Amino acid sequence: VQVFGMPQKDGSLLINQADPVGSVICPSTIAKEKDLYAVRLMTDSLGPVIPKRSILVVAPHAKVQDGDIVAWPLEKNRIFLVSVGVKSDGSWFYRKNDEELVQPLTFEQLATMQRVIYIAIP
Repeated sequence: VQVFGMPQKDGSLLINQADPVGSVICPSTIAKEKDLYAVRLMTDSLGPVIPKRSILVVAPHAKVQDGDIVAWPLEKNRIFLVSVGVKSDGSWFYRKNDEELVQPLTFEQLATMQRVIYIAIP
């Protein structure tokens, strides 16, 4: 799976499909997923849980679930890595970086998110 991502000042990753920064070998159990790509985590954007330089494999067509880490494409070639969850009232939220503050999430926004299905830790 090809690895992409150039970190930006706002915490996003610039994804240039024509210029991969490397590749990662994934378990055969996820190889059947369509359109897989990977991003290298170059910041502490997900807090202390996932170390810097970890590689996150993204499955754009996998259904996002409560507690997932996702790639959120906000522009054509730029994504944010966020965690998502469901509150007790059934509403969805997201958390950027390691902030305690959660932000509401619409179903339209949720539909654009792409699930991280594998993490390779250095």
